[in-house]
Parts: sequence; C-alpha cells; structure tokens
Amino acid sequence: MQTQQAANELLPIVTRLKCRKIANVEGSIVFAVPRGWPAERMRNEADIVTAETPTAFDAALQAANCHAIFIPRDTFGWNLMERILRRNSLTKTIFWEE
Repeated sequence: MQTQQAANELLPIVTRLKCRKIANVEGSIVFAVPRGWPAERMRNEADIVTAETPTAFDAALQAANCHAIFIPRDTFGWNLMERILRRNSLTKTIFWEE
C-alpha cells in the first residue's frame, strides 16, 4: 500500500485526534500526536503498530503488512527515528507522540 493511500485511510483518526504533519522522511509521513487521550487512543488502534524500542520500530518499518506506526513519547529520540527511517526503503505513516 502506498504511503499516501495509507495516510488517506487514516485521515479520520488524524483529524479526530488533532494530529499534525511535521515531516516527510524518505517518503514516510510523520505526524505529531498530542499527549494524553489522543496518544492512548493511538496505542489502542488495531491498524497501528506501537514501537517502543528502536528494534521494534525497525521491524515494523520492514513488515509489509504494517502501514502505520505509533512511537510513544520518551521511547527514543527524533534523531534515531530519522536515521532508522532513512535506511529503510519501505514508506509508512508514523505517529510521534509530542
């Protein structure tokens, strides 16, 4: 599934949770998710994989059946996330908790 198509399918969630686009890294779209109930809702969304470690994030990026990934606050930094995104060729929709 193309990243734009996946992003369009997730648009109702993005709008309802007041997420905002903050970056486009190697074709992957990164959205900021507000802390609190929006982030908790994101964790419980069936179509979104939660990555709490760099290894889990890397595995989710490489999984063909995973199209959206949620990264909780304080799990790992922006620079590491960006480096992992740059070395992976598959594009995904990323939700980064603010």
